[in-house]
Amino acid sequence: MTRTPGSFIFCPKLSRYITHQLKLLNVDEALQKFFEVFEGMKEKLGPVLIQLPPQLSYDEPRIQYFLELLKKQYNEYRFAIEIRHKSWLNDNFFTLLSQYGVAYVIADSGKRYPYHEEVTTDFVYLRFHGREQLYASDYSEDELKQYAQKISAWLDDGKKVWVFFNNDYHGFAVKNAEKLKELVNLV
Repeated sequence: MTRTPGSFIFCPKLSRYITHQLKLLNVDEALQKFFEVFEGMKEKLGPVLIQLPPQLSYDEPRIQYFLELLKKQYNEYRFAIEIRHKSWLNDNFFTLLSQYGVAYVIADSGKRYPYHEEVTTDFVYLRFHGREQLYASDYSEDELKQYAQKISAWLDDGKKVWVFFNNDYHGFAVKNAEKLKELVNLV
């Protein structure tokens, strides 16, 4: 932590054990172990990413239980949830996220996973996985311009915007991130 600039923020991804193996159920002990790792660096943390597995379909009691657990025991953290099954794209889910102050992750992964834009809290969380080929495709300047306009609008609306590029197989992530930052500054 001391090796990073003062303004650097860490945004951890919740353990796959919790999301993919336990599927958000009976997670009390696993969550406790996960957050113990970050206890000493809370002030350097941004949102914690909760990435759900593709085979996990929407289950309202399950997600409500999980969100309630996070609110009761880990309310000093911020959370963002990325879905991979289209059944999660429903008004009840978005309402729950808004009620619990959890961001819906806007994830661009081509046609592999569902794409939807929904802002559920005071921050926006974007993930760029690659449009043509997952983790391995370059974003065009036109594609990035469209996102730059959206990001500018969210910022103008008082939202904090977190942007992550995960299209790094051919090294596109850094180039695309720098270009997007430049485009946002021009809008």
